[in-house]
Amino acid sequence: MKLVNPLYIGLFLLFILLVSIFGLNSAKTDLAQSEESYKETLKIANELKGLKKAYANKTVLKQSLQKILAQHPLKNSKIKTKFKNQSVVIQSESMDKKELNFLMSKILNNTYNITNLKIKKLSESNASLDMEIKW
Repeated sequence: MKLVNPLYIGLFLLFILLVSIFGLNSAKTDLAQSEESYKETLKIANELKGLKKAYANKTVLKQSLQKILAQHPLKNSKIKTKFKNQSVVIQSESMDKKELNFLMSKILNNTYNITNLKIKKLSESNASLDMEIKW
């Protein structure tokens, strides 16, 4: 029976050690990439949660829009609103520029999802408005 040279056993153990170190380094880089991916996904999820909180509450958006439209500077502007299942359409054929400025400042300073906005100048002091807000 032949004996195995101890040098071969040492080289074999050294080879196994090198393969293990290489595998460990590869696993560390994969872990670092996974952690970065997780952090990015968590950041996006938090942003989406905040956006959903701001835009998804239909009743709050509807109530705040009705409060804006019921304010005193907009009483004489003859604004027509059509509430639909997924949106509201706001129209006015003739609005004073001060009333339009008041309405736009109130709407643009809130969190509304404006999908359609058309303002047409009729004269120096009047304009028409066509706007759709989705929720």
